[in-house]
Amino acid sequence: PLAEVQMAERVLAGLAWQPHFGILLALGEIDEEIVSARRTLASLRDQAYGQWRATILRRGRRVPEQAAARLLDGFGDIAGRVDVRIDAPAAALLADLVRAPPRQPQPDLIGVLLAGDVLGCDALQEMAIGSGLHPDAEFFYSDERRISPASNTSEAFFKPQWSPDLLTATNYIGRFWCTLPALLRRARLTMGDWFQF
Repeated sequence: PLAEVQMAERVLAGLAWQPHFGILLALGEIDEEIVSARRTLASLRDQAYGQWRATILRRGRRVPEQAAARLLDGFGDIAGRVDVRIDAPAAALLADLVRAPPRQPQPDLIGVLLAGDVLGCDALQEMAIGSGLHPDAEFFYSDERRISPASNTSEAFFKPQWSPDLLTATNYIGRFWCTLPALLRRARLTMGDWFQF
């Protein structure tokens, strides 16, 4: 609702924090990935918080034919905020793949999605507020909906607070997550690392 969006905008104004998001979107090799990635792009277009750019990267050795044209068909309103970098080498640093064009703000937070991930319309706004409320934190993750192995239906997956011990037992972070670009640079994470691990 508009009232919730406006309240969140007031919170961000009070925090003096309007982060720019750089979203990495991974596109797989099979043809159905185009349809999945288009669902993800539609969820980005529908965000209540509009300060984002997306970079589409390949996840594998090849991409579907005419991937860029098929991905952006009908998305003319956001095409200027989407970079298709399907030729990026595996050694490319993730932090460097989401750079904004000259004279535009560079991303304050880098998030990762896979083709088919669908964000709630307030996902970026909530992530912006969370990062503004915790300015010393470098990594942020969200709850999500997943297919339950028990019921085979989509259910809420509420994640715990940060727990290094639990993380050694299970990767509860999943998606959607964001990090400061400096953390990715310190870790020297590459596109190849992201796809392998």
